[in-house]
Amino acid sequence: MLTVAVVDDHPALRLGIIGILKEIPDIEVVGEAGSGTELTTMLEDGAPDVLLLDISMPEFDVFQAVPRMQKTHPRMRIIIVTVHEDEKHVCRLVELGVQGYLIKEEPATEYIKAIHAVAAGGTYFSQRIIPVMVSNSNHGTPELTLRELEVLDLIAVGASTAEMAEQLFITPRTVTTHISHMYQKLEVNSRTLLVRRAIELGLISV
Repeated sequence: MLTVAVVDDHPALRLGIIGILKEIPDIEVVGEAGSGTELTTMLEDGAPDVLLLDISMPEFDVFQAVPRMQKTHPRMRIIIVTVHEDEKHVCRLVELGVQGYLIKEEPATEYIKAIHAVAAGGTYFSQRIIPVMVSNSNHGTPELTLRELEVLDLIAVGASTAEMAEQLFITPRTVTTHISHMYQKLEVNSRTLLVRRAIELGLISV
């Protein structure tokens, strides 16, 4: 059972998301908050597997809060849910290492896909922000092996290490080794940044 908390300062939207999630058999909503203070109090009682996090709320600075939560609750996966699609918000939050980024008015199916993807160790970014994530790079394109590219494609669609091992008929340890090599080649340190860098370089399309 995946535990999820919903953080948004608009009660109607928050309750709407919670209502949708309560219909999903393997998801349990364990908390909600409408401000930075309420979020802090909620997390003191325990962190969920996945946090759906609004950007603009009272008593809250998302750029300060995300690194703090990552340090305090390293196993919690963060999906940004917002109306902001600009480069300032998208790129900075992706660089901070959030695992997902959704635009609020997207259909409920996108929320469910995103939660399952990040809970399994992957990432999930709205199709609407992919053009924003793509930027010009002065670096040359690193050479990845065929197997590394296969692993990269699976990471981009949110596959877990176990799922990648099963699909590619290799061991989870081998998957982890390929990912580590790609981190070095693309000069990143998380799957989120790996996907973003791969998109920038044209190694994958999402």
